[in-house]
Amino acid sequence: MIKAIIKKLFLSLIVCHIGCILKAQDTLQVDTSYWAGSGTIGLNFAQVGLKDWAGGGESSIAYGTLFNYKLKHERDVHLWQNNLEAAYGIQRLGGSDNSFRKTDDYVIYKSQYGLKLKNKWYFSALLDFRSQITRGYSYKTDPTTNEETREKISAFLAPGYLKSGLGLSYKKTFDKKDFFSFSFSAATGKFTFVIDDDLSAAGSYGVDPGEKVRSEFGTNLAWNLQREILKNVSLQTHLALFSGYESYGNIDVNGETLIVMKVNDFITTSLSAQLIYDDDIVLEKDDGEMGRAVQFKNALNVGFAYKF
Repeated sequence: MIKAIIKKLFLSLIVCHIGCILKAQDTLQVDTSYWAGSGTIGLNFAQVGLKDWAGGGESSIAYGTLFNYKLKHERDVHLWQNNLEAAYGIQRLGGSDNSFRKTDDYVIYKSQYGLKLKNKWYFSALLDFRSQITRGYSYKTDPTTNEETREKISAFLAPGYLKSGLGLSYKKTFDKKDFFSFSFSAATGKFTFVIDDDLSAAGSYGVDPGEKVRSEFGTNLAWNLQREILKNVSLQTHLALFSGYESYGNIDVNGETLIVMKVNDFITTSLSAQLIYDDDIVLEKDDGEMGRAVQFKNALNVGFAYKF
């Protein structure tokens, strides 16, 4: 009964969000001068080759790609912001007989429509989708036979996360690119998808064994900051906190920080970090024990980037 109510509320939020966007499109069409878009495509590459090297080590080769596009519509009392991000990276240790392994993989789409109330405050509708593109594996080596095995732990939409909410937001713009925003929604729906049959049967990522979707209804708090902290050095940081009403007080945390240092028009260096905690996720930790844990990822990339 409760799950059915949650699903209806969540679907209602999505319908409201889409309705707000369609109304904004109907009201603010034709004149494209109110649209602002920008994007980045990047490629990173690293290679180490060793042959008869006395100091030891292993040859390696790594590739990484990233894509980011932002589209904003701001006119009169309407503010509609969209952001699409994707990244994929692979690495091979050793010679060509070894296989490539995934090192980075995500796709994120965020859309927020705001109707201005007063000064910098908006009534807002938020949609947030996250997943990965390809399967992910956990690798283990048998100490007796020295044979390596792998176990599937993720796939596209396994997990996938979708949040939609209605609430209030605040935005302060420092210049055309830099801004600070804050949003709060007491009516937020969160769906966790696990459409892979094997992972669904195992009850991965908090879904009931055999189920493909877990639904929650609760509150969401988020803030974003984008600022040039030094010349040619920009900071982007995002923090989202969600707590479902059925288990209020258990807070899901997703924090992301990206520092981009521009060398020239085509070469950039970036340092990123992400922290995730989800009380519904039980995983095998680095010490081999099963349990809940704070997930942390960081990456340092140097490569080519084209902005458009």
